[in-house]
Amino acid sequence: MGEASEPKLKKYHMTAAREAALWAWGPDGVEEIGRHMPEGERGEIFAEVLPPWIPERAVIALGFGVWNGPAKHSKTEYFRFLHKTTDLSFGRVRKALVGALASPEKVLTMADEIWKSDHTHGSWETHVAANRARMRLTGHPYADTPHGRTSLGEQIRYIVSLTRAREVTASHGQVAPGSMEITLRWK
Repeated sequence: MGEASEPKLKKYHMTAAREAALWAWGPDGVEEIGRHMPEGERGEIFAEVLPPWIPERAVIALGFGVWNGPAKHSKTEYFRFLHKTTDLSFGRVRKALVGALASPEKVLTMADEIWKSDHTHGSWETHVAANRARMRLTGHPYADTPHGRTSLGEQIRYIVSLTRAREVTASHGQVAPGSMEITLRWK
């Protein structure tokens, strides 16, 4: 889709997030998420028919809605939702290939390509060494809040855990407005 004035994400991620919320908390939980979101963003996420691209500000609001709503500020509950969303959005074929064939190094070096196929803004620079990697995302609003950095760091940690890597850990931090760094380690 190229650069747009507002950062956006492909809609299949939101379809997956809605399915993950239903799986985790049922219809009442989905309603609770909506009550914890600003009205405009709630309408964009829970529209009957989603447009091809969803504004990232609505995606960020959804994350806060889950955290403040049915996850009740529990990292365990919130991460369970993120993992299910990743499972449903990353795709079963990609997930099977990652687990069966790919090393963590291969998956991480593909991060920018995969990201740009699903997001209108942001780019990744990845440095991989033995059993560790440092990734830097620039030009994206996920880097601007602790919640966004934690969410993205956990999703990437989870994706790496689907490879042959074991005991994957991640730490993250903001390096500048719109920019964050994730450090991963594994065995």
